[in-house]
Amino acid sequence: MAHRTPAHARPRSLHRLGLRAPPGTLVPDPQALPTRLRVIAYGPENLIEKECREVSELAHLVGQWPVVWINVDGLGNHELMRELGEVFGLHSLSLEDIVNLNQRPKIEEFEDYVFIVTREADVRDLAGLTTDQIAICLGEHFVLTFQETHGDCFDPVRERIRKRRGRLRFGKADFLAYALLDAVIDNFFPVLEYYSDWLDRLEDALLTRPTPELVAGIHALKRDLLALRRAIWPQREMLNAILRDEPRLIGQPTRIYLRDCYDHAV
Repeated sequence: MAHRTPAHARPRSLHRLGLRAPPGTLVPDPQALPTRLRVIAYGPENLIEKECREVSELAHLVGQWPVVWINVDGLGNHELMRELGEVFGLHSLSLEDIVNLNQRPKIEEFEDYVFIVTREADVRDLAGLTTDQIAICLGEHFVLTFQETHGDCFDPVRERIRKRRGRLRFGKADFLAYALLDAVIDNFFPVLEYYSDWLDRLEDALLTRPTPELVAGIHALKRDLLALRRAIWPQREMLNAILRDEPRLIGQPTRIYLRDCYDHAV
């Protein structure tokens, strides 16, 4: 599983403050992590990869490269988020959903882009199970990913791009979006293995050396599995919606791969 910088402890109800604001309003979160921009622009023969400080560094890349992937780590800089929205034509309601971290996995189709929300799971030594929101905006020649934490499960995708492994360097932006969703789903499997091992240990302890402390362990396990189910179940609905609704920007060749991704989610 990917190593990630833990998010600051924040109650998930914090963004409910935004419910009192007009729709499309970005409500500042004082605990949001600093924003970092990283871009990979590529085609079959060449690529560039760099970190950027200004949105103006990104705008000229779209159109010059077949695919431009802009990853935004940390959502603390709302002015930068607004600039990204202006440059890439993102609706204010999409920006609101990006910074409000209690969204269910879903897909929404706009005129010039497809908006996808998914959730990534990880098990950290001290924090236990965490599920972080990832928002994906898919355009004709670009993919934007927005993450609340620094670090993710996308490093295998980055390596495939750098080393020209598989179809990514020869595919369109929709194929990159599929690869990112597939990485999110695949990252659930080591989490499930972790809980399978925990169940085995609990079972052994109950049979050989039962103690009152095991009751607390069972309750903790049940709590985590319920949270994991809440993260995984809507992923199936979201992927099924992509296959059913056939968004214009997701071509038939990529839908075939998305069927496999849906099977993994099931």
